Amino acid sequence: MKSLFAKPGFKDELWQEYLSGESLYYTIVKKEDNAFIGYCGVKNLNRKIWEIAIEIKSDYCHQGYGYRALKMYMETIADISNRHEFASRVDTDNIASQNLMEKLGFQPYGLSEFLFHREEDKLAAEEEYKDKLDERYMALARKFNVEPRKLLSHVLEYRIRL
Repeated sequence: MKSLFAKPGFKDELWQEYLSGESLYYTIVKKEDNAFIGYCGVKNLNRKIWEIAIEIKSDYCHQGYGYRALKMYMETIADISNRHEFASRVDTDNIASQNLMEKLGFQPYGLSEFLFHREEDKLAAEEEYKDKLDERYMALARKFNVEPRKLLSHVLEYRIRL
């Protein structure tokens, strides 16, 4: 994911997604001094199952802010919207977000396409990154009940029902 921010136009596309009428994002601020910590939200309100997104500034990671913000956000949104099922997509290398989803009660659901949509692109990525397939990837593949190589061309999908 971090490499995407280096691509021309990616930040502009991301910003337009946040500003669209189909999304619902909230800013996360530190209570004591109103310092910006990050954001959380629903990417597309038109989807059957709303996908939750969260981003926390690196100086505030691993301090419980993401957990508290996302828990409160989902509970509030569920109360207001009467929607109780949410999805989240997490990069296979993002261990902190995987741990966050599981701590919140999300369950492994499967894999989801993200960057690669053509079969030849998926196969090329799987071949290029096959050296990454260590024991952690093998355990992740077992947890999600998928072929390990597929972790190299997809993102993890988690689901929760509140």
